[in-house]
Amino acid sequence: MTRTTRLTYALLAGSFILICISVYVLLSQAQDLAKARKELDRTNRELAERQAQLLVVSDALIANQDQVDMVGRSTREVAKNCARPELLTAPMRALCAVNEWVSSSSGQFVPAYAQATVVRASAASPSDWNEVKSRYQALKSLLEPGVSGHDLWAARIEEGIAYSDYRLGNLNEASSGIERALLLDDRSAFVGLTRLKVGCARKLPKEEIAKLYSDHRRNLEESVKNPKPPMDKRYAGFERGYFDRDPEYRIVCAYAELPAAG
Repeated sequence: MTRTTRLTYALLAGSFILICISVYVLLSQAQDLAKARKELDRTNRELAERQAQLLVVSDALIANQDQVDMVGRSTREVAKNCARPELLTAPMRALCAVNEWVSSSSGQFVPAYAQATVVRASAASPSDWNEVKSRYQALKSLLEPGVSGHDLWAARIEEGIAYSDYRLGNLNEASSGIERALLLDDRSAFVGLTRLKVGCARKLPKEEIAKLYSDHRRNLEESVKNPKPPMDKRYAGFERGYFDRDPEYRIVCAYAELPAAG
């Protein structure tokens, strides 16, 4: 073998080694990139879930604030005048009744609902979600049959239980629960959102998910135009906004290729 031939083989061997090293580096980079993409997807989903949870808190706080304002306006007069029989006209008797209502199950319901949603907003582990579920279940005993908006509140309780089951991976229970919520209120943003998420987690066909989305979006639009008492147009607008701004279902239902909100 001549010197030139030996040199040629040496160069070829060196080139082969460089190619192998390059392939190894590229494969390693591809694996690192895939891992980073997976971590990013997981982080985005967790962020979307938290943002969706915070929408529920926002809704509860709005409702709670309205109740607190009403009680605050009444209690000043109640404190001064309920003990004076000569002042107990019909309007004053109504104000005194508010004081009694505050200590009743109905009066305790909205603050308890708000507390349940705060726990929901910070839930991160299976034990947290079991606690959320327990709190929503406990609300049932506080929701008296004659309370204004009973079915709307009952739907939110069922939705909270169903969403907890969804996060716990109990998809059959979640599906049954959200259908019960839908029967109580088919115009609730959160009922529609949880129904979508459960359906997508169960990998329902794209056509079914698209129908769930369009049907509920149409119900929310109708609610804004013609709200069912005790819902009013202001709250109906909030509901539609919650549905449009929820980021979680966009990730969970990405395979269904749903249209852009609004």
